[in-house]
Amino acid sequence: MDTLSDIQQALFRLDELPRTMPGLRTMSNFEKLVCVRDLAREYTASGKLEKGVQMLEDALHRKGPAGASIDPNSCWLLNSLGILYDQQGDAIRAKKTQEEALACQEQNLPPDHLDTSLTITELGRIARHLGQYEEAESLHRRALAILVNLFDENDLHITWTKNALGRTLLKQQRPSEALPLQQQVLRVRMDRLGKDHPHTLWTMSDIVRCLRDLGRLDDAVTMQQEIIDRSDKVLGPKNPDTLWAMNSFGLLLEAAGNETMAAYNGQIESIGEDNPHCKWTREVLRKLRGKQS
Repeated sequence: MDTLSDIQQALFRLDELPRTMPGLRTMSNFEKLVCVRDLAREYTASGKLEKGVQMLEDALHRKGPAGASIDPNSCWLLNSLGILYDQQGDAIRAKKTQEEALACQEQNLPPDHLDTSLTITELGRIARHLGQYEEAESLHRRALAILVNLFDENDLHITWTKNALGRTLLKQQRPSEALPLQQQVLRVRMDRLGKDHPHTLWTMSDIVRCLRDLGRLDDAVTMQQEIIDRSDKVLGPKNPDTLWAMNSFGLLLEAAGNETMAAYNGQIESIGEDNPHCKWTREVLRKLRGKQS
């Protein structure tokens, strides 16, 4: 069995451990879902996503036939299957699966239960992928309303949902609201996970997109270069995240170069190419071309 399947099977086995063993510290459902999200990316990169989906469907079938009620403690399996369906590009099926999990939780758990907030967050992510941005924002804010009563603001549960909310706000063309949220998330992840953790780098990418949409292209280019440097160091030059970061960097440079060239042409017409301001802009263009090469 390959490594990815071994990890997934280990997550399944955690459900079989007695929950009342003295001194036992098992993974929370939040931790399992973080692991599953990373597994989904790795399955996709290796071309084995269908296998991961099949393993989850089999695990759910072992819990009972289709249509049978599921133990709310096992709703993380539905959450996980929804994540993999979403990774396959089947957001409709993913949404239906997460809604099944939420119905079970709302029937069997208190309204402010942590696991319910996890499902609500997943539904918000899917709504964003479907372009249902107002619904996504409402769901993320609903999840946050639960989480803020369970954890302090520096907890990773809260930062995960804030990150999702920030992405939704950016999709709604509200970068000035999204940026401070993502900056909060970055501070916590830098402190809790470290500056080179993939989740930290993803948050930096979210900040770059906010800066880009705010027109702060120089700041965006600088941060994107930092992302590339760290990704290359930690993940390697051929990792999909590193390659994606390099692609984003090229697009930013192109945007920054086009904007600066337009400003330079305007300066020449109004104040002449020998003016100190034109010379400064010409130097910026030279540096941008150097980075692109």
